[in-house]
Amino acid sequence: MSLPTSSTLGAFTGPTFNNHDFTSYAPDTPERALLSQALQDLKKSGPQEVHPSKKGQITGQLTATQKCPFDHGTAVARYSEATPEIVSDAIAGALEAKKSWPKTSLVDRAAIFYRAAALIEGPYKYKMMAATMLGQGKNAYQADIDCVAESVDFLKMFPSLAETLYKAQPPINGYGVWNRTEVRPIDGFVYAICPFNFTALAVNLVMAPIIVGNVVVWKPSPGAVYSSWLFNQIMIEAGLPTGVLQFVPGDAEMVTDAAFSSRDLGGLHFTGSTAVFRGLLARIGSKMDTWKSYPRVVGETGGKNFHLIHPSADIRHAALKTIRAAFEYQGQKCSALSRVYVAASVADKFRSILVAETNALSMGEAFPDFIGPVISESAFKRVSGYIRDARDASDIEVLAGGEYDDSKGWFVRPTVVETKDPRSKFMREEIFGPFLCMYVYDDKDFGPELFKLIDETSEYALTGAVFANDRAAIIEATEELRFSAGNFYINDQCTGAMPGQQPFGGSRSSGTNDKAGSLDRGINTFSPEGRLFQVEYSLEAIKLGSTAIGVATSHGVLLGVEKRVTSPLLVSSSIEKIVEIDRHIGCAMSGLQADARSMIEHARIESQNHQFNYNEKLGVESCTQAICDLALRFGEGAQGEESIMSRPFGVALLIAGWDEDNGPQLYHAEPSGTFYRYDAKAIGSGSEGAQAELQSEYHRSLTLEEAETLVLKTLKQVMEEKLDSKNVQLASVTREGGFRIYGDEEMSNVVARLEGE
Repeated sequence: MSLPTSSTLGAFTGPTFNNHDFTSYAPDTPERALLSQALQDLKKSGPQEVHPSKKGQITGQLTATQKCPFDHGTAVARYSEATPEIVSDAIAGALEAKKSWPKTSLVDRAAIFYRAAALIEGPYKYKMMAATMLGQGKNAYQADIDCVAESVDFLKMFPSLAETLYKAQPPINGYGVWNRTEVRPIDGFVYAICPFNFTALAVNLVMAPIIVGNVVVWKPSPGAVYSSWLFNQIMIEAGLPTGVLQFVPGDAEMVTDAAFSSRDLGGLHFTGSTAVFRGLLARIGSKMDTWKSYPRVVGETGGKNFHLIHPSADIRHAALKTIRAAFEYQGQKCSALSRVYVAASVADKFRSILVAETNALSMGEAFPDFIGPVISESAFKRVSGYIRDARDASDIEVLAGGEYDDSKGWFVRPTVVETKDPRSKFMREEIFGPFLCMYVYDDKDFGPELFKLIDETSEYALTGAVFANDRAAIIEATEELRFSAGNFYINDQCTGAMPGQQPFGGSRSSGTNDKAGSLDRGINTFSPEGRLFQVEYSLEAIKLGSTAIGVATSHGVLLGVEKRVTSPLLVSSSIEKIVEIDRHIGCAMSGLQADARSMIEHARIESQNHQFNYNEKLGVESCTQAICDLALRFGEGAQGEESIMSRPFGVALLIAGWDEDNGPQLYHAEPSGTFYRYDAKAIGSGSEGAQAELQSEYHRSLTLEEAETLVLKTLKQVMEEKLDSKNVQLASVTREGGFRIYGDEEMSNVVARLEGE
């Protein structure tokens, strides 16, 4: 079993995170041909079958349908909706998985994430693209930046963020005290509710908690069931243990009722409408006396996002950015632009470009089409209702679009209206569709009153942007609108935040502002626990290491280790558990090999310096002292020096040597910086049984050959696999021969002698 939160000890650094490149899918490219084939394959194969998890197994009858927004007479998937019993079983399965998942090291968790990213980048890329395009009504570009680029970004970024979380430690320690902070999963399970509009948001909502040991019960959107299920299958293939992620599509109220009926609800991770989120918060608050612990809540909800166009702006640039922000993916992004404020002196030019370019946007299912359908019948009715209201309003002029047709798919033409009333419902209410409202302000009003109008008109505070070339205007707008948007852009559209570049989230009615794609989300979703650890986690790391044994005799010292061959493809000779420090000193290790290398390299330098300065060999005890001095300096550093490390070494050493003053010597160096001299000592996973055997069989008159037999017999008793010459290693140090590691032939002879006894 892996050490709980052993990654807190890990000095590993994962692969460098960089944002994934986008693919163009230009005509006559291999990428376009592969995507076209994937789309055809999905259409020809008919509705895909999707089932919820039940303790890791699929279950249920196919009772619901995910329709294709391009053609609502076609089903993309048929799925079985989870029942209260299935949700209850999913929770039980998640809690069962939690017994072991937090004990999996961050290194092993990260490997699953990197594997999943590679699967999306590779064999599943076009299948994910097709699922997102046909299931959620996206064009190729919007699907690529979502289900491929951003999904991969999240999967590669989360291990890096978790690594940063684990490294954050208390800066001050009292005398004789070492304070440690452990980042642990929250108590219970996380309930994740995901939206339809981004496949990557599902990746974010479920995988952010999972990277630090949480388990998740996941209710996907009915508008994204198939792409969500496909991602669930990718995680299974990547090696995510059964039960860690429980996939439960179904009726939102029923699934939520079942999830909220469990006192083990530890967290809510939500993206969706403001009204739904408020209802969930109210329900959680009303049951505070029933939860095992107060649930952590992270929510990202709606927006009424704005562009502010200053007279000094590059008007064509501002108009084109406005079109992209308002109408990419039919305005169905929480960050999408919905209201624009334009200075009167540039309004005619801005309006002319905006209307002409909007009317030129192509709409349909073909590759070149910029505009696709809205997600569902209810979305179609909502947006078309606002269009009808705009036509009927006396203070509204429809400048572009205004048409809609649901005869085949749920298509709404991008619509631009202009209002005379800056506080009309078209400037206040979230529409979540291809609908943009424009208001023209007097140039002289650019200042506090206009900023107050923008700030107070809407209850939301998600994204916004100012377009200007006047630096003073930019500075003023940025300062005065700082609370009007969680993500504020200068001369760029208010959409398009990328993981690692622009942490995303807003406040007020836009959510808890926990910034998806940043460390903030991790800090709120996961549960830090301050504890006084001393060095117990280092000792636990050593207990999980391979067994090492040292035996001192009057003739010399013998070291023996087990070599864990974890794969038939691993060359056993490459496993170094015994190394030379100097010609008269060597050591065996158990624990983190990378830490051992640091300690051994330090000892080698100390030994060489001593030889150079004093023309004599470094004493064995002095060598051990030098290693332990390094261990003592792991935290705050010696006075006047920078800290060497922020954690203790996760390794123990058995140091064997011979010097003229004290003859053969064996020392045990602990990660705390303490060391002791032993006649015989065992460390590592089998140390308890091995030490008992040594105490029973050791005597001071042992010869080196008898010590070989004792070490191998002891290893044989505690090793999980059968002992042979390939999975053990011996070394000795004597006055005449110095330190030497046994070769393959000698190891074979020693093992053969043991087997012959």
